[in-house]
Amino acid sequence: ADDPPRVEAEIPVGLGLSDVTASPDGRLLLAVDEPGNRVVLLGRDGGAVSRLAVSAVAEAPVAARFAGDGRRAFVASLWGRRLSSLAVD
Repeated sequence: ADDPPRVEAEIPVGLGLSDVTASPDGRLLLAVDEPGNRVVLLGRDGGAVSRLAVSAVAEAPVAARFAGDGRRAFVASLWGRRLSSLAVD
């Protein structure tokens, strides 16, 4: 019997998360706060997670992805009908 996953850390990041994506190297996370119309950049260090930055984006962000090099992220907003490009360096 395998042990179930266990919670290592929790951090409040917004009003309602619709997506979370990891950078290619796994050191950063980008959380999409749909009701807040923003994204939250998080840093990972072992099991610890910390908030690094918050950026406003177009209305109703629903999905995010990092570029292959991890220096940019893209956020798709449903009702705003926008694709936001974020510099993450």
